Parts: sequence; C-alpha cells; structure tokens
Amino acid sequence: MNSFQESAANEDLVELLKQSCFTIMLDENLRVLEPALEDDGFKVVMPRQGLTDDALKRQSRDGRS
Repeated sequence: MNSFQESAANEDLVELLKQSCFTIMLDENLRVLEPALEDDGFKVVMPRQGLTDDALKRQSRDGRS
C-alpha cells in the first residue's frame, strides 16, 4: 500500500469512528483538545479534576462522566 492509500484508509477509519458510539475521555491535562474533538464529531467526556488514576480507570470502564 502506498502512502496515499494509507492516508485515505486512515481518514476512512477516523470517519467511521466518529459515526460509532466512540467516546473520548480527557483528563485534566488534555482539556484543551475538547473543542477540536467535538468539532470533529467526537463525544468528549471530561471527568472532574483531581481524580486518582484508579478512579479515572473505573470511571472510563463504567462509561460515566
């Protein structure tokens, strides 16, 4: 596969992910990405600040924000 085909395949994959039930959870250090991801059609969840890593893992598994 040449680089053009790979690029097209990656773009197709991104479009498919946007249309699925794909949710991105951003931690407090990545909150600046929220507007761009939402503009691209992704559902973005931002848990409250200060959670421990274990609490974030549990929350992401449970699907809660």
